[in-house]
This record gives sequence, C-alpha cells and structure tokens, in this order.
Amino acid sequence: MKLCLSLLLLVYSQLGLSMNVLVTYFDPFEGRQKNNSEYVAKALLKMFPSNDIRLHACKLQTVFDKAFLELQDCIAAMKEPPAFVISLGETGCSGVKIETRASNYDRSLSPDNDGISKNGEEIYPGEIKNLGVRLPMDKAYCKLSDEEQKGVFISNNAGSFVCNNTLYHSLRNLEVPSAFVHVSKGTCRNSISRVDSMAKIVRELIINLSKSDISNVSLPSNRSAVQKKLRHDLTPCMRKFYGILANEY
Repeated sequence: MKLCLSLLLLVYSQLGLSMNVLVTYFDPFEGRQKNNSEYVAKALLKMFPSNDIRLHACKLQTVFDKAFLELQDCIAAMKEPPAFVISLGETGCSGVKIETRASNYDRSLSPDNDGISKNGEEIYPGEIKNLGVRLPMDKAYCKLSDEEQKGVFISNNAGSFVCNNTLYHSLRNLEVPSAFVHVSKGTCRNSISRVDSMAKIVRELIINLSKSDISNVSLPSNRSAVQKKLRHDLTPCMRKFYGILANEY
C-alpha cells in the first residue's frame, strides 16, 4: 500500500491533479455546547477555493474506539482516497498544538459521549507503548512564518482521552498517513486561540504537507529518538522543533 500511495502522490505532482485531504473533528462533550475543532474545520473548508487541494470534512463522535470506526467509514465513502488525514480536537489554550505521537493508553477524567470511562488501560494490550505520527509535521512547521510559529505548540502528549485513542488507532491501522492537531477550547480568550487564527495556521500546515514527501515518514516517539535526531545536522528551525520537543520529555 505504501508503494501505491507513493505512486499516487507522484501522479498528483506530475499531472497537477488535485489532492484529497481529509480533516476530521469531534462533536461537543462534557455537556458543552460546542467543540472548537468543528469551528476550525468548517473555517478551513472555506479556505480552499482552488482545485489544488480538495478538503473533505468528517465529524466524529467523542467516543472511545467508535470515533476511529467513523473515520474509517469517512475514508471508505470518498471516491478517491485521501493523500493524508489531519484530525482535529480541542484542549487547553495553547493555540495550535501539533501532536507528534500517540500512546497505547486510555484514561478519562470524565465519561465519553456514550458514558464510557477508562481507568488506565492499554488500547491494544501488550503492543508498543507509543507510535510516532506518520506525517512530516516538523517540515510543515518549519515552512511556517516566524509569526505563525508563535501560535504553534509542539507536543509529545495527545492526552489519554478520545483524541489520543483515535490517533493511536489511526497510526496502527490506517494505510493513509495521519496526524493530529489540537486547537484551543472555545472558552479561551488569548489571541492565538481565535478560530480564524488557528484555521489559517492549520491551512498553512496542510499546504506545506501537500508539497512534502509524505510517503514514508514517522516522527520520533520517545526521548532517545528525539535526542538522536538532535545529533544530526539540522537546519536552525528543525533544531528548534526538536529542541522544544526534547524539553517536553
């Protein structure tokens, strides 16, 4: 499948065909009236008027395991498979939060939308603890302007709720490369948490990814791998990216 994906991306590039990209978002949870990931996703749909990138949106229920099944259904319903998937969720007030890995771990502080609580259990018992995101989010970040980078937080922790659960399922089971981006909650008041500001940054990340080699990439998923990356000859921005990430461990 990786070979097929590589050939597909090559055809997109050489023939100038439009690229399908799937963006997913979640419904409101914990009794709130809205989930900011939906507002950012819908703002993004208005930001791709050209035919270079065809953006498709998919709404997921905030339910353990079920959200990933719905993601699979959205992919299956597309006439042509997406080149990659960007999943959106909401948390905190950090603006755009690029996740670099998912953990094989479910734990909830409150029930999901089906009333399910998780108390610290593996998603896939006995399997690998962490999986690195399979998209070059480091390169996409480094193509942002300095001002745009100020609104981006680099993270090694996607939490332990449905967002992380969905990302781990995706990295383990999807043939299509995928990544996860958290956006701020709707209750945040700082400027980097405005829907339009966050949507513009995510738009640039998607555009940057569309111009990158995404056929066989996996970001580091543990501290030693990040430190090993820092020993390489990196550009100043890539060193910044992995320096920030190293401090997260």
